[in-house]
Amino acid sequence: MTDPRARAAANNAAWCDAVCRAAGLAPEADDGLWWSSARTPPGYPDAITLRPGIDAATLLARMDGSPGASVKDSFADLDLVTHGYTVLFDATWIGHPGSTRDPVRRWEPGRLDAATGTGEDVRVLETTDGVAGRVAFNLSAAEIGVSNVAVDDGDPADLWRDLPGLAHQSFGALPLVGYEIDPTAALAAGFSPIGPLRVWLRG
Repeated sequence: MTDPRARAAANNAAWCDAVCRAAGLAPEADDGLWWSSARTPPGYPDAITLRPGIDAATLLARMDGSPGASVKDSFADLDLVTHGYTVLFDATWIGHPGSTRDPVRRWEPGRLDAATGTGEDVRVLETTDGVAGRVAFNLSAAEIGVSNVAVDDGDPADLWRDLPGLAHQSFGALPLVGYEIDPTAALAAGFSPIGPLRVWLRG
């Protein structure tokens, strides 16, 4: 898998899969799609494209498409308007080669309700040392996913600068991937844009 967007999408699907299984669901995947035939927890998609060029009808036939359903269009190449969907948001995949530099701040184990019980491949961490915030990391085949980044107080870029070293402490020397609706702070901290994605919502 050489396309960095595909690697980011696969890592994100692994995160969503872990959250859904912790909630008692049984999502499925093939080489092009990840999906759940039952409604996923709030804030998590019901389907994710894992490569470009996926047929919309095939995707929608596999998931629960009732009102409130959402699709993570990992390559921003679907048109779901005629199927009753509207764009919830556009975002940017981001990546970082990783770092062995120790984080500047003290971090402690945290908790996300949705991540409870997702296993040894997930770390949720939080800090109040100079910047108040939290992050979730998830380990996939060759990447560390960065998600649920929240800054309650302080400069968001300062928190993002800590994340590559913090991820290294958690899972070793691997590249990082994730996405942000507004990637400004991540880019200021040394992350790079990988490509666009889009999330669709069924009205």
